[in-house]
Amino acid sequence: MTVFSLAAGLCTPGQGAFWSRWLPFAPAWQRNARLMDDRSPLARKIVLWLTVTQTAKAVPAATLIAFANANPGWPELYVFDKQIENGVKTSNLRASEIAAWFDRHPPKNPDAFNAYMRALKVEGEQAKERAALAAFWPDANLTRAQTRALAAQYRALLPPQLRHERLENLLWSNRFSEAEYLLPAADAQDRALAEARIALGRMSGDAGALVRRLPPAAQNDPGLIYARVRWRRMTKHDTGAYLLLRQEPENPPHVDLWWREREILARRAIEKRDFRRAFDLLNDSRVTAGDDYVTKEWTLGWLDLDFLGRPRAAYLHFEKFYNATESAISCARGAYWLSRAAEKAGWPAAASRWGRIAAQYPSTFYGQLAFEATNHAPARAALFRATAVSAPDRQGFDANELVRAVRLLNGDGLANETDPFFYKMLYTAETKQEFMLIARLAYQVKRPQFAVLANMRMQMTLGAFMYPEGYPLLPLRAAYRPDSALVDAVIHRESMFATTATSPAGAEGLMQLMPATARQVARRIGVRFSRSALTKDPQYNITLGGAYLQQLLNEYDGFAPLAIAAYNAGPRNVDTWIHEFGDPRSSSVDLIDWIEEIPIYETRDYVQRVLETYYMYRIRLGEGPKTILAFRK
Repeated sequence: MTVFSLAAGLCTPGQGAFWSRWLPFAPAWQRNARLMDDRSPLARKIVLWLTVTQTAKAVPAATLIAFANANPGWPELYVFDKQIENGVKTSNLRASEIAAWFDRHPPKNPDAFNAYMRALKVEGEQAKERAALAAFWPDANLTRAQTRALAAQYRALLPPQLRHERLENLLWSNRFSEAEYLLPAADAQDRALAEARIALGRMSGDAGALVRRLPPAAQNDPGLIYARVRWRRMTKHDTGAYLLLRQEPENPPHVDLWWREREILARRAIEKRDFRRAFDLLNDSRVTAGDDYVTKEWTLGWLDLDFLGRPRAAYLHFEKFYNATESAISCARGAYWLSRAAEKAGWPAAASRWGRIAAQYPSTFYGQLAFEATNHAPARAALFRATAVSAPDRQGFDANELVRAVRLLNGDGLANETDPFFYKMLYTAETKQEFMLIARLAYQVKRPQFAVLANMRMQMTLGAFMYPEGYPLLPLRAAYRPDSALVDAVIHRESMFATTATSPAGAEGLMQLMPATARQVARRIGVRFSRSALTKDPQYNITLGGAYLQQLLNEYDGFAPLAIAAYNAGPRNVDTWIHEFGDPRSSSVDLIDWIEEIPIYETRDYVQRVLETYYMYRIRLGEGPKTILAFRK
């Protein structure tokens, strides 16, 4: 069966009318006559892709495999993988085809795995069976019946080590019910240890008794120590957790989980002003790479510099942070704090050099602080110059099949179906020109959120930014209250200008208002409340969101950093932080430190991202840049 044979059978000329007549509740694309009647290869490919990713219609596994093999750059192919796994058991695929597919795409469900193992046997490739089982068994999602069946079926290929590996993986992943399925076949010591870890993980009342019953050798098990640390942290026994963390192994399994415990405890210690304990908790972490490592090094530097009076030691930590990062936000952050550390250490030349480096990132919170401090205003025009796009760049972009798919869908009035294609392009783009062209395409199809995302990805991967494309404006200026640039900045962060955006928590529309909050604001300002208008009427959403933002500004004497924090975390949290860390409106409180002390990472990041975007929108609107420090003046 060819890639397009099923798609050709799904619809024939004139079927657009059929869908409109008989399936009024079908997805919009199924009711779109232009798409359904379009016989071009790309349109047929799109129809097949939409059928697989958006409907429950059964598609033959052979067709799915042919499409996935022919179109490795298309989005959401994981849906094809899943449907192939679900359909392979009843398919007419040859054993060689099944083996070839799962050689490249290891199966995840037991039926697909069994089909793969049968295919290997038919193909005489039994040598691959043991490796296939070793790849599948440790992390597979299995019911009790499936666990028993597979363990019995592949008993000869399941050595004790592999059985133990699965038990460990499930315990570390908090998949306790699946772990319990393995306990009847486990030896007595593994079973007792697992039962204690499960009780700790579930916060069960008998956890302590189960731990005490374990023999001395089992007390040193890394998984048990971790579970006890987590239990103590969850029950607010912070000192006990801190002391127990001294038993963390030198090379612990799942170092990211150990790091999470240390970071949470360190942030609690910071709230209690116990900076020495916070430093020790982080400094003793075994994490050596990745996002956790850069967080560790920056936080150690910050504690050394601003709370422990050790600027030279801080400089070394910030240097490690800077050398391990590449995004614009992180590079500016590292360089800015290196400049501060160098200044306190009495190294003016280094302070000046790092300040100039930080200023090269004027789209970021710390880059803007450095930019204004180093008097780089005359250089702004050069830094804000648009990326040049050549004719060959445009030609190559226009030839991209994903771009063509976006344009075809948009031309058929189906711009809402283009999102997966944009995401795929954004996460495979490698040059400034590609990001710029994606942003321009986003504006052409009225999906400005992808221009925002293109700018974010450009900053993250290339350390550059696009202006003005990365900072959309809506034609609703009259609705903006209280401060047009501030409202733009909040929208930029909350919804990226996607009118219909809805968060998992239930926040809706451009300014991501919770319905209960929106109802209260509407009542206060004398506007009729409409839940549906939050995502259908941009002006209505901005009217309510702007009024709520103004309410918060009034509550905090017009001090935008506090209002922004309250917009994200709520006034109650902000009032608590003012009580704990001091009032940042006062010159006696270091405003930058105050933001970095916010214990909720999301809010810490939110405040910085909104403020940096506010700076950019003020420039775009001709109002002049304004950093956080200007709010005190």
